[in-house]
Amino acid sequence: MRKCLSVNRAKTVGIVARGYVAVTKDINCLNRGTLSNVNRAIGVRRKLIRCVERLKSGTGGRKMNETSVLISIQPQWCEKIAQGFKTLEIRKTRPKLKTPFKCYIYCTNQGRPLVYGDVKCWGGYREQYVQTYGYSRKDAEKIWNVYNGRVMGEFICDVISEIELPYNGKTDGACLTVEEMNDYSKGKQLYGWHISKLDIYDTPVELSNFYVDNDTTHDCPTLTRMKRPPQSWCYVEGRVE
Repeated sequence: MRKCLSVNRAKTVGIVARGYVAVTKDINCLNRGTLSNVNRAIGVRRKLIRCVERLKSGTGGRKMNETSVLISIQPQWCEKIAQGFKTLEIRKTRPKLKTPFKCYIYCTNQGRPLVYGDVKCWGGYREQYVQTYGYSRKDAEKIWNVYNGRVMGEFICDVISEIELPYNGKTDGACLTVEEMNDYSKGKQLYGWHISKLDIYDTPVELSNFYVDNDTTHDCPTLTRMKRPPQSWCYVEGRVE
């Protein structure tokens, strides 16, 4: 029975994939068509993509969002995330995405160089993620890959929880005290982005390797490379490998 089901699913994937190719050809031939026709064709293609992905992965579990998020985080917090101490990122806003979704970590270009390597610490040298002391950015670049001003990794945000104020609960995963949490909120709603399946890159990725959709109406995608980091976070539609 399982074999028959897998064969039928494979046939269905093939049919849907052929439909995707056909719709793509229609889009390419609609140069003289109306914008509404092009938009309808693009919408059908997106639905076909989602259908193929759902069929390939089966029906179990929650589906990952196609749109991802790029979030700016200061080096001292990136250090704690990479070391595994910080598992909850506190923000005043949240994406309009269902969890789970992928989140890229942009280490802001400030503070001491954040590196991974054989770094001097208490008791001698050891390999670790740490902000170095006594090195300029230029000198640090000669020895290590510096994460500041680059995308250092990614994680899956599987849960976003609303934090009630005034906050008086545990803050271990956020690496913040109760006083710091309430001071940051200034009486406004806070959200806890849970960090799971963390992957820190061996080599940091430049911001220009990511694409954003500059058309806020989403009628017709206009993807461009990122030129500057978001102040807090932004949606990203793709990445150049």
